[in-house]
Order: sequence, then C-alpha cells, then structure tokens
Amino acid sequence: MFFKKGLTIAVNVLLVAALSACGGSDSGQKQPANGDSANSVKEKVTLRFAYWGGELRNKKYTQTIADFEKKYPHIKIEQEFADSNPYYDKLAIQAAGGNLPDVMSLQVTRFMDYANRNQLLQLDEMIQSKAIDVSDFNQKMIDAGKANGKVVMVANGNTSKSLFYNSDLLKRANVQLPKFDISWEEFAALGAEYKKAAKNPDLYFVEDPSGIDAGKEIFGFFLRQKGKDVYTKDGKLGFEKQDMIEWFQYWDKLRKEGIIPPAALTAEYKGKSQQESMLVKGQVAATLSAGGSSNLPIYQTYMKDQLEFGRVPTDPKGKNGEDIGGLFLAIGAKSKYPKESALFVNYLINDVEGAKIFKIDVGPSPSKKINEAVKSVLEPSGVKMIEFQQKANEYFNVPNIPPAGNNEIFKQLTTTSEAIAFGKKPIEKAVEDFFNEANKILK
Repeated sequence: MFFKKGLTIAVNVLLVAALSACGGSDSGQKQPANGDSANSVKEKVTLRFAYWGGELRNKKYTQTIADFEKKYPHIKIEQEFADSNPYYDKLAIQAAGGNLPDVMSLQVTRFMDYANRNQLLQLDEMIQSKAIDVSDFNQKMIDAGKANGKVVMVANGNTSKSLFYNSDLLKRANVQLPKFDISWEEFAALGAEYKKAAKNPDLYFVEDPSGIDAGKEIFGFFLRQKGKDVYTKDGKLGFEKQDMIEWFQYWDKLRKEGIIPPAALTAEYKGKSQQESMLVKGQVAATLSAGGSSNLPIYQTYMKDQLEFGRVPTDPKGKNGEDIGGLFLAIGAKSKYPKESALFVNYLINDVEGAKIFKIDVGPSPSKKINEAVKSVLEPSGVKMIEFQQKANEYFNVPNIPPAGNNEIFKQLTTTSEAIAFGKKPIEKAVEDFFNEANKILK
C-alpha cells in the first residue's frame, strides 16, 4: 500500500497583488492571518506532509490541519500517509527521485541515511530564530534529532517501551506493586510472589517478551544496560553469544517456574490485538511486550482494572537501557517552501489549540507547555502516559541505527526464542544457530 491522499489536496495558485505604478496605497489588500505583515500578500502554497499510521491518525491529522489552514489561509496541506513499512518503502523511492515531501515524519532509527545524503534541511538557524521553537524541549530530545552535529528533525511526540502492570489485580492478590525502576532480580522475585499468591496454575505474572519483533523488542534494553547494543555503528551484531545466552536463561527459568506462560500459550496469543491480549483477559498481571508507552491507553480502554507504568527492568550496576520512539518531523532539503514548512512544523509542536485536537496520538509532546495544556482533554490513562514519559525521557539513549536486515534479524530472534521455549533446542545450540543465520543476513 502506497501513500493515500488526504482530503486536503490543494492546487498551487499564484495570487498577484495589484500594485500602483506610483507606489500608491495598499489599503485595499486582504489582511493576512495571524500577524503576517499587513504590507504584503502571501503567495498561496501547497505543502506535502507525509506520515505513517492508520485511518484514526489520519483523521486526527486532518482535523488538526483544518485548524492550521484556518489560521494560515495562504498554506494548504496535502496529506500522504500509509502504514509504517509501506511508508518507508515509498519514502525511499521518493528520496531516490529527489522528490521527498516538504514535511515528513521520521524515527530516530530511520533518519540517518537521509541526513547523510543531505536530503533533510538543517534546522539550526530556524531554531535559533525560533521560527521552530524548541525552547521548552528537554535537551536530550533536541539532540536526538541531530545528524553530524546539526538538527535535522524535531519531535512531535515521543514514547518509550515500558512495563504495563495491572495494579488492581496485584492489590487483590496482596502482592506489592513494582517500583518504578525495578531490577531484573526484583522483577523475577515479584513474579514468583504473584505466582504463589494467585493459586492458579493458569495465571502468570508477565507475558514472554524474549523473542518479540523489532517494533516491540526489549532485548536491546538488556544489552545497552551492559554497555552494548543490538548492532554496532557499522551494522554488525553488537553483542556476544554469552549475552544472548544470559538473556534466554533468564526467561527460560521464569518459564519453568510458571512466572511466564508456556510456549504453546504464548504462540496462541501471538499477533492478537490489545483487546484480545493476555493482559486484558487477566491471564497475566503485566506485560513488557506492548511496544511504546502510547499503547497503555489502548489497553486501558478494554479494562476496568487500572493499569500503571514502570520502567523495563534495570541493572542497578549497569547503564540505562531506554531507547526513544515516537514521531519526529523533518523538512526536505529541496522543499521550495522552507519557511512555510517551518511554520507548519512549529504549529504542530507548539500550537495549544492544535495539540488539543491531536492529543497524544504519537506520544506526549517534548514540550512541558503542550503537555500541561492537553491534560484537560485526556482520559486519566493519557495523563499517566505523559507523566511516565516525562520521567523516562531522563534515561533514554539513541540506539545504533539498525541495518537493512533488522526485521530479518528479529525474525531469527523469534525463531530462537520459540525453539528454546518448545524445548526443540538447548539454549547454547539455539544461540549458535542464531549467530550463524544473523551473520548471513548482515553480510
């Protein structure tokens, strides 16, 4: 599926102002909106804005853009959207043809190729002049959008992978709630405590996250806590066999103790929606498999019990493992309308009325002002997400950029996890096979 055209497709029209040959009065001109100079009529332009997401996100952007166009009637926004993988496929084709959108959405793991080819506009001067105002942003969030020391994208919303847990279920079992920065050792002990309190062999503490896909994986957290990463900067595996052996040994022990579900049950729920998940069904008390923090309000929609946030388990003696997700905004280097593009980007990250329309679909804003403003229109779960993300942003790292074979690598991780869980291979053999396959993929 390639980009779908939004409902705001516009045609470029040149508006020629009637000027007196004698330099007469311009009092008959149409007054521009929102503080534009009264002494000039703005040329009407069309900006192409591309982003990934489904119909719900597209609807929210359409509503938000309508507010922008009302405030800036000389600018029309043409929307282009698709699901994530087709979006990036199309973006790569456009980049190769020198036809990137004026404004586009990117992620920290998928922007560097464009930046290294000078296909993204450097935004530092616009930031310095506050044409794009990030003065309210956490400095780490600004730095996350840098390539070669220059800012090439700014965050519209950000998320981190996290622990979701059912606080009401744990309270009913008289089990202590996880502390915010729980360690791996404490996490296993809490799981054992819940398993004992549940008194039901078919109830488990947490879903098995040992082999989940690239979009939701937390294996990278475990590695970054050890000072490593999934990949090196040059796109090779960034960890040793022993690291992966330790990872699978941890989860294999929890599986054998009944703290995580058996392989067959995990396979049964694989690919199911949030509504049909083990967490919503009450079969587990927690999940590390949900992806970004923006998913908690979706789960909460289907539950009466209250969900709470925690960090992915930590290594008290190690480093922080958090990555950063969400949606960043960049301007194409060849855009004919960089000033108008900057105006649109600034609106998306700073306009309070627009933010109240869009809410937190791509995660909480990096702006404290915007987050405070939108709390009044959010459900309690949305407010929790903002508060969690503000804490988590203090810990995040920018992981090394995944190479082209990233999805295949994580398919191999899933295969390895399943082989171990079903008892088809001992851990050491499964890891050996993973490395053999991974090295073929990354050649």
